[in-house]
Amino acid sequence: MTAINEEELNLEALQRLIDLEEIRQVQLNYAAANELLDIDALMELFTEDAVLVYPEEYGGDWVGSDVIRENFAYWMKEEKAPFNALYVITNPHTKITGPGTATGRWTFTNYLTVQGEAGPLVTPGGADHPLFILGMYEADYQKVNKTWKIARMKLTSFWPERDYTQLMH
Repeated sequence: MTAINEEELNLEALQRLIDLEEIRQVQLNYAAANELLDIDALMELFTEDAVLVYPEEYGGDWVGSDVIRENFAYWMKEEKAPFNALYVITNPHTKITGPGTATGRWTFTNYLTVQGEAGPLVTPGGADHPLFILGMYEADYQKVNKTWKIARMKLTSFWPERDYTQLMH
């Protein structure tokens, strides 16, 4: 192997690591923006034509940035204040699939630190049991103007409802 080939391989490996870290940051920023109820920061993470595949109780498929913004605004209004819901995202499994494309799978836990007695944001166990949902996000990412964004993301629930038969990746 020539020095040039070795150098090219090293640069490709370095770019791959940079891309994987940037994708990891997208998911962490997704969690942070949700916790802070920062819809503008959240919307920066999606492509214009993004699709969020959610269970029916969360509105089903959210297609395009206008619908995504509208639906997140509804849920953020229900949360009422920053950090009333905490998002824990772990176990990243990401893969670069081509120039400017990638997939990822992330386990997540969502806790409600404040909840009412009724409404869409109440845990099955009430205030004494703050676990709201345990599940997995699967995402397709695209690099847009040198920035990684979520093009498609699916939420699959493992608790309180268990439906892992429809995983994307």
